[in-house]
Amino acid sequence: MADEDSWELPAAWRRYLHPRRGGAPCPTAAPAEAALKTAAEQLEGWPELLRMALEDPDSEPRALEAARAHRGGAPDPLGAATLAAGASAYDSDMAGVADAWAFRNGLVFAARAAVEMVALSVTEVWNMAAQRSDRRIVGHTVPVGEEVQLDVRTRAAVRVRALLAAVADDAEYAAVVEALAPMREISPRAAVAVAYLLPTEQAWVDEAIAAAGALAAGAGPLRTLLLCSVTTREQLAALGGGTTIGYAYRGLPLYTTLAEGLGAAAAPLVGKRLTEPYLDADQAQTALKVLVRLPGDEAFALVMSGLEGSLSKRFTAAAGEAAGRFPVRATRMLAEAAAKGSRPAEGLLAQHVRAHSEAASSALPQLPPEAAALVESLLALGVRIPEAAADAVPAVLTAPPWAKKRGRAAASAAPPVAEGLAAPEGVTEVWAAGEREEWAAADAWVMRSHWVPGSWEARARLFAATPEKLRETGAAASFLQGPEELFRPLVGGWDPQEHFLAPGMVRPVAARYGTAALPALLRIAAGRPNRFGEVLLPFADAATARLIASWAGRSTAAGRIAAAWLERHAAHAAPLLLPDAAGRPGPARKAAERMLRSLAEAHGPEPVRTAAAAYGPQAEAAIAPLLAADPLITALPDRMPKLPAWVDPVSLPQIRVRAGGALPDEAVRHLATMLAVSEPGRPYPAIAEVREACEPASLAAFGWALLESWRTAGMPAKESWTLAALGVLGDDDTARRLAPLIRAWPGESAHHRAVQGLDVLAAIGSDAALTQLQSIAERVKFRALKERAAQKISAVAEARGLSPEQLADRLVPDLGLDASGGLVLDYGPRRFTVGFDEQLRPVVRDEAGKARASLPAVAKKDDAELAEAARARFKALRADVRTLAGDGIRRLEAAMVSGRTWTAQEFRAHLMEHPLMAHLARRLVWQVDGAEVRVAEDRTLADVQDAPVALPPDAVVRLPHPLRLEEAGTLAAWSELFADYELLQPFPQLGRAVHRLTEQERGGHLLPRYDGVAVQTVRLIRLDRRGWVRGDPSDNGVARWTSKKLADHRYLVLEPDDGIPIGMPEAIPDQHVERIWLSPSPDDYWRSDAHPLKLGDIDPVAMSEALADLAAALD
Repeated sequence: MADEDSWELPAAWRRYLHPRRGGAPCPTAAPAEAALKTAAEQLEGWPELLRMALEDPDSEPRALEAARAHRGGAPDPLGAATLAAGASAYDSDMAGVADAWAFRNGLVFAARAAVEMVALSVTEVWNMAAQRSDRRIVGHTVPVGEEVQLDVRTRAAVRVRALLAAVADDAEYAAVVEALAPMREISPRAAVAVAYLLPTEQAWVDEAIAAAGALAAGAGPLRTLLLCSVTTREQLAALGGGTTIGYAYRGLPLYTTLAEGLGAAAAPLVGKRLTEPYLDADQAQTALKVLVRLPGDEAFALVMSGLEGSLSKRFTAAAGEAAGRFPVRATRMLAEAAAKGSRPAEGLLAQHVRAHSEAASSALPQLPPEAAALVESLLALGVRIPEAAADAVPAVLTAPPWAKKRGRAAASAAPPVAEGLAAPEGVTEVWAAGEREEWAAADAWVMRSHWVPGSWEARARLFAATPEKLRETGAAASFLQGPEELFRPLVGGWDPQEHFLAPGMVRPVAARYGTAALPALLRIAAGRPNRFGEVLLPFADAATARLIASWAGRSTAAGRIAAAWLERHAAHAAPLLLPDAAGRPGPARKAAERMLRSLAEAHGPEPVRTAAAAYGPQAEAAIAPLLAADPLITALPDRMPKLPAWVDPVSLPQIRVRAGGALPDEAVRHLATMLAVSEPGRPYPAIAEVREACEPASLAAFGWALLESWRTAGMPAKESWTLAALGVLGDDDTARRLAPLIRAWPGESAHHRAVQGLDVLAAIGSDAALTQLQSIAERVKFRALKERAAQKISAVAEARGLSPEQLADRLVPDLGLDASGGLVLDYGPRRFTVGFDEQLRPVVRDEAGKARASLPAVAKKDDAELAEAARARFKALRADVRTLAGDGIRRLEAAMVSGRTWTAQEFRAHLMEHPLMAHLARRLVWQVDGAEVRVAEDRTLADVQDAPVALPPDAVVRLPHPLRLEEAGTLAAWSELFADYELLQPFPQLGRAVHRLTEQERGGHLLPRYDGVAVQTVRLIRLDRRGWVRGDPSDNGVARWTSKKLADHRYLVLEPDDGIPIGMPEAIPDQHVERIWLSPSPDDYWRSDAHPLKLGDIDPVAMSEALADLAAALD
């Protein structure tokens, strides 16, 4: 096995290094005569700065005298440094200045001047009389005032160190050492500069570190210089581990130099940024680039530290790279993390063991028992089985269609053409239920922050006379507020600047003006289809069809929009697409043909044939090849993709054939190619044949391993087909493993990947997959993803003739529980019963009925096989219930608040008699046709007197809010009954606080009880968990309000005085409530507006809940 405790500096890193004599060779050019011109330009570049520094009465006299001498022709290192420091600016070429010193006066002079440059302090002090900042040379004392350009001035030392390392001969170097020895006594700063220039003198480095405590605040560049000379852990510890190094000084020059000097010991400092707040992707990538090369557990642990964080994509790729370099260490550390429950580590370990089985085997003696068992199980899975018989392998995998050159040639032959066909005129509009009303809600900030002076008529005349005004984003304000009949003739000419445009500005215009706005919508969508393409969904005409067709097949939002448009307009898309599909070969024909093929696949060929017949025989002849073509050929792209190196059948799980054996490696590559050419929502047709021939579990395992390899490679966009492949190959376990990644990806700037993941869950389509989709729709923290998941769930529910809530009820599995809602686990001589408490937490009881904290360990007298199976069953049950419980309880609480109802059949099947949900149902009070009941232990209904109550077949069941029970006068009786039976509720129902408006509040739109109340910003953010939605951060990253929907077009809006900063609540930690009011839309408050809404008109339950939210945040 390779040595995993040594390392070699990569040659590519040498260009970053602060080189040291005797270290890695770094090509360095000797000073040239051109440097003299550079140095002169530096002194002339900022003459006013230099003049101020030299004339300031408080500048250091000795430094000024030396500068004058140097200018007069008597070379003086202090004078040279003073002149350069006085003229230093952010863009100064101090490397060129150092070259000039060395070229003219030699390396000894240059080194002395570089030390003086660092030792000098240059400050700028505000001159009140002159109303300016005066620059002065302070000398070697601790500066007073703001020191400037220290980092710039250290660049001269950086260049001199490179010259000493690579250009100086031994005699010159010895002379420099001798010359700089006494300069260490000048000041701590001088000692640091000497130690930096001469890292070979480690005793001097120790002295400089000891003196570093005297450095002034803001001396980050000086500490960086010291770090570039340390070679031991002890020096690093004495310096304080680099905790004072500022952001500006972190990067590859410092990190690579630390690695050269310290080796593995550099890891804690290089990786320190990875453990600090507000880590961004570039900073992480810079540190990880070095850490993956360093040996030792410290480096690998830091690489693993972000596997579950917001930048897990970067850390996962880095961990894969480091694991390949240090396979034994990776096996040990990943296995230990996986054994402790880390799902990312578990996935990486599985992939690693497949690729490095020999290293994994050699690591076994180093592993604790649980980790060793995990690795052994993975090694066992990696034992390869024989290849399947040739006749058992699908033919499409032995002779793939893309290998049939003759078929491809036929497909590419010149097709018949029907020119001159004209698509039907006019525009068809098809709006989804509630879509137009939703789009019509305009962002008031947009509407009110763009004004055109004058009356509406004057604005319309201005737009008509000055078309360039229609290029302004703010024209939307006029279109949305002005008289519709006045602006309808103008709206089609709107051509706003993209930079300032947002979908929330375009959708209201589309909703208000419909087809009149279509020319503008086409221009906007064509420019940025992924962001604005959805505004074309309701419209169908020839221009829209042509543009939409050009997006088909893309693995982006635009591709999904094209598929959705075709499904919505399936009844009339063919006539619009057919003229292009029958026209001359080119991009337009190819795109239209693709859409028509999709239409034929989804709805049969008849709509296409009918449309062609309407255009005549020529059109029918032109379209006939399209309908007759082999779909295995037409589904192929013009250029076949090249598979990445990590799609390696040897390192991926084998795919088992149902008839026995496994697919040959070449067949696996062909399957991967089929997955790569599949389009969003349109798997390559032959994949169905492969699924029929292969074992589903092994296909799912192969698909997941592909995904893990893609993630380890950094999730390259061109291979995102590996994610889509899970929708074709995945199973229930795939859905469970994918859901956490989908939840995390938006926080890693991968929202588009998360949306693609939602498509995968919908494509898997099983109840388990839809349960994960439902859970994301209900409780993911990223609003855009949550809304997209809700749309997916709504589409699935609509296809089944259900509401999203009804679908969610049906997705709750019974988990194999018995009719009483329990589970018996058999250890052989011992048996245990599992039940559930009010939060659906599993409760274990022994045969005597005694509750246990958990399932016991396996004892010697137990049947080992039965007991281990029971433990595995219990572990799986707990994992499944953990998600189901939270979602189920939240849905029931939401139902109580919203007033949702169930039919008698639904209530009986999905609540009262459901093995799992019955545990919740019997702990709540229900209403059956208005009569209050509870679910008794025997799954019958009883009233508050414990008298039996029948459930009529046509009954309507609801979950009453305590406000309703209070109004009925039964709240106290039910509370007493539940207390007598010791029934704990899954969420507060009987004990829920009820809040009411005052009479004064009922009559108005304002809720003044919290005006001026102090509040922490984080408490406002926590309102998100209660269904409040923050406004868009369009005002410098600050949401100006948060709101809660109480009814259609009724929102309670809370406006804090400073707003809610996105991502950094500590930027505004405390503030006050400006006002709370009832509004028809989430909006800014405008006193000039009419406010006809009254708080008293809101449903009392909805208002009670909103007031409860406010009380929790503000009281």
